[in-house]
Amino acid sequence: MDEEENGLMIEVEFNTKLIRLINNSFIASNFLIRAELIPLVEKPNHDEFDISMSKCRFWIDNIFSRCIAFYKGNTDAAKILLDENGNNLSSNHLMITPMEPTDDHIACLLQSKLSALSNDQFTFGSVKVRSDSANGLIFRFLGDSDDVLPSMKEWIGERTYFEEPWWKRDDVSTLDVIPSEDADLNDKPDWASNLDALVQALRGSNEPVKIMKADFKPKIIHGGKDDKDK
Repeated sequence: MDEEENGLMIEVEFNTKLIRLINNSFIASNFLIRAELIPLVEKPNHDEFDISMSKCRFWIDNIFSRCIAFYKGNTDAAKILLDENGNNLSSNHLMITPMEPTDDHIACLLQSKLSALSNDQFTFGSVKVRSDSANGLIFRFLGDSDDVLPSMKEWIGERTYFEEPWWKRDDVSTLDVIPSEDADLNDKPDWASNLDALVQALRGSNEPVKIMKADFKPKIIHGGKDDKDK
């Protein structure tokens, strides 16, 4: 028998909540998220490590937990949550997902988004999600989320505000929109603000941390990942 290799595995746990619109039903769920944390530097700087972890927790506690999530092809969700001019009718943030926001898909998105927020200090391996609306089932995503989630071209198209989708960006966003024809692509939307103020505050600055507002006018992308082929 081969001798087992000694090692240390680090996991981080988040308790949060999310409202989802699936098959025309609103589902309010409490989530327990447990993720394997993999350091990317040989000798981590403890201060930078703590800052990166604080960014992840801030996003979970102040953004993710205030979201209503729905699949981008759910036209009924768009009718319920947006008026005819594209204004958000709720006081929540909206999370627009490539597939139905089921537990397994949420696990995949979280692996990618939390890794993007980590300032290259660490990445996340497997991510387990347990919600109180899944009849005791626990979903674990293990692998490369890039193999599952669409590219920016597949997600939005050729003309975009960003090079990467929201789940791969180091910002607070939970959606992407199709820019209007006259939009300045260098003028990034307010809802995609970064967390520099939080980082500065953690390093001793008095700069207030601002949470993005929910009142934006998205242009919803109808259909699924194969829209580009239609």
